[in-house]
Amino acid sequence: MKIPTTPIAGRTWRLVSPPLGAVARIAIDEDAKRAAAATMELAQADVIKRAHADPEYRPLLRRPGWEVILYPFVRLGKYGSRFSDGSYGVFYAAFERRTAIAETVYHRTRLLAQSSAPPALIPVSAYAARIAGEYDDIRDARAAYPGVYAKDQYHDSQRFGRERKGAGSNGIAYTSVRIARGSCIGIFAARTISSCSLVERLRYEWDGARIARVYVRSAAAGASARPAKPK
Repeated sequence: MKIPTTPIAGRTWRLVSPPLGAVARIAIDEDAKRAAAATMELAQADVIKRAHADPEYRPLLRRPGWEVILYPFVRLGKYGSRFSDGSYGVFYAAFERRTAIAETVYHRTRLLAQSSAPPALIPVSAYAARIAGEYDDIRDARAAYPGVYAKDQYHDSQRFGRERKGAGSNGIAYTSVRIARGSCIGIFAARTISSCSLVERLRYEWDGARIARVYVRSAAAGASARPAKPK
């Protein structure tokens, strides 16, 4: 089946939160919070080291927000993701903020529940990621790609992602399965991301069983509380 492609350029949303181990320590005390911050600084240093060693990524170190751009490509998750088995990185973003929130609330809830994490206010940084490139576009094509759109099973979507990356795809635009009328993109080619800039700081209220609310604070506005509605 021929995969449709679309030129896509503009702003996307990428939400970043601390590693799970750091989240578990946030709820304890100030010393633990400092330890969590140190852990994240070490992770950033590792990103710098790996990026400098890779000729594909080294030129991107001059781009605004390069740490956020390169992190998912050089710090691989052992559990994989929708379009990767964990052997290569994918930069995931959403075209709408509400979609980015729904996606991250869903995945973070699963991880927190599995780890029996105590209640905590989890800091989340919202970045505007500027992208430009030709991407595979399977938005609104769930009927044609049922396995790729499976909500909780990634076997078919990971195989699809591996095939598309091997064919030279820059990434895959797809419809969110976590919220209605939302769309996302998984990017294989870091060079198609021109910049990342921090636009908002959020807090996810984990009550020990679910993320009950999302608090949003932007540079230009005060804090507001909004219910999280994971799909």
